[in-house]
Amino acid sequence: MLKEELDKFWKWAGISSEEYANGSTPAKNLPVEWEGHYPNWIQLERSFRDELKRYKKDADSNHLRTILEFVAIDNESGTAQDILLNELDNTQKKTFAKVGYKFYMPQTRWQVAEFLRESDVSNKTTLLEEMISSDRDKYVQRMALLSLTEIAPKLACKNAYEKLGDDDEYMRLVSIRILKVHDPERFPNALKVLSNDPSNLVREEIFNS
Repeated sequence: MLKEELDKFWKWAGISSEEYANGSTPAKNLPVEWEGHYPNWIQLERSFRDELKRYKKDADSNHLRTILEFVAIDNESGTAQDILLNELDNTQKKTFAKVGYKFYMPQTRWQVAEFLRESDVSNKTTLLEEMISSDRDKYVQRMALLSLTEIAPKLACKNAYEKLGDDDEYMRLVSIRILKVHDPERFPNALKVLSNDPSNLVREEIFNS
């Protein structure tokens, strides 16, 4: 069962899934992208595939929760996300997105933003806009904004313009880049808004625009 294999993974890592969600990393001498160095990763991934088969048969919420947890630690390879895009039907994709975009692990939520970009979930622009405006993790917000840019550029520009005053410099940087490419009418005013920005990255982007 995937739950049992995940428990083994967290025991090996020496942190809980909740600590991982809050940014903790193992105390071991491991690379930055440490998850894939788990010695039993092949078995863990095999259990994910088995759990997915069970979920496709009965759509049990416990199956989905463990799948979402695996998606979090598979964030570097993206293998799980590709499998879900290929194997879930439309109803299952909608449920995955509905539950996943609010899942407690940000490592899952930003992949859900990518999943929405690639999927045909009917309400995906609504979900992405909510992630942009309400998610507590700035990286998730940025990924959602980038995904929205791919599927609804005009809507993304509206959100990007509103994010020019965000307290996260990377959000402001992503926003001005989106406006530069997709909104030539508002871009000059966006440059004025950020003309005295405290971020070196943002000022450099403005200088080169």
